Amino acid sequence: MVGVVALAYAASLIAQNAMFDGGVAQLLGLGNGMGAPTYGDPIGMVLAYHAANRGAVAVAAGLEAVNMVLLLWFVTALHGLVQRRGGAGADWSRLAVAAGATLAALFALTIATHIAVVLAADGLAEPTPAFALIWQL
Repeated sequence: MVGVVALAYAASLIAQNAMFDGGVAQLLGLGNGMGAPTYGDPIGMVLAYHAANRGAVAVAAGLEAVNMVLLLWFVTALHGLVQRRGGAGADWSRLAVAAGATLAALFALTIATHIAVVLAADGLAEPTPAFALIWQL
């Protein structure tokens, strides 16, 4: 079971990252073919991307929810496997569960700010200071 969950998690991460590739998003009808901006790109480019690729970001946000569940399932299943095999390393597997929960919480915060950027981009003709602040977060 641990291996299957790990493979599902890897596949979900690959699919999520593919959503930010302009060609994949355009092929699926979720964007305009523009690749995701980097943090060094001008704020106008960031606004243009998020206004035109709402579908791609929505799919990526949904996949983030799936990723969090798969990550937590993986570390808890791994912890159970370690405990069933005699408990050697049980402390380390508890630490892995705590680290997985922390990582999932950080991923939730990250995707929430990305959703906020998409919502803030709706209807803007030019970037505002609030939009720039949300993007920086």
